[in-house]
Amino acid sequence: MDWKTASSYYEARLSEALNVQRYAVNLANLPQAEIPSQLKAILLQEAEPARRQLERLKKREFRIAVVGLEKAGKSTFINAWLECDLLPAKGGRYTFTTTQIYSVENDTQ
Repeated sequence: MDWKTASSYYEARLSEALNVQRYAVNLANLPQAEIPSQLKAILLQEAEPARRQLERLKKREFRIAVVGLEKAGKSTFINAWLECDLLPAKGGRYTFTTTQIYSVENDTQ
């Protein structure tokens, strides 16, 4: 499955899950449901990470962590994946901190 198909699939599934959550909140707010306010707060709180992820999917923004021991080949892996020599991959210790890479449409971004 290519990334566009996968991101569309997960966007749809996450939207459905948030709709179910919205219905659950509406039901919990009915007086006859007698749901404690603490549980309602948890239900609302648990939806926030899903909403943030849905926004990232809509923007086609992906976060990928490449983690490993020093000199294990992380930069070499990323360079091979991106098909360019973006990160230093030989010699000394260069990428010992977090490195963020952004893909943009044009150079002004």
